Amino acid sequence: MPIVKVRTMDQIITDSIASRKFQTALARSFAFCALFLAGLGIFSVASYSVSQRRHELAIRMALGATSSNIRRLIIRDGMKPIILGMLFGIAAAFIVGKAVNSLFWEWALVIR
Repeated sequence: MPIVKVRTMDQIITDSIASRKFQTALARSFAFCALFLAGLGIFSVASYSVSQRRHELAIRMALGATSSNIRRLIIRDGMKPIILGMLFGIAAAFIVGKAVNSLFWEWALVIR
């Protein structure tokens, strides 16, 4: 019997994990896009909030507030919903992650 496909072990391993590498790269790119869109959304909401408070901030500066005081006020008021959203998001991710993980584990048992 002639040997048809002669390959090294490195080539065999590379071929066997090629689909996993592609799936991982695809998931990584989706995660990066989601992170970018989330950052863009946070920036947009913060920008809108500052533009709505422009007159209030001008009055504060006219009454003697420094630019560092204004910056601190904007960051403090902007970070409250961000931190609250992050806490709820992390909690929801853990809950949903455990539920999805249990579903996949059951599917793996059914398929076998």
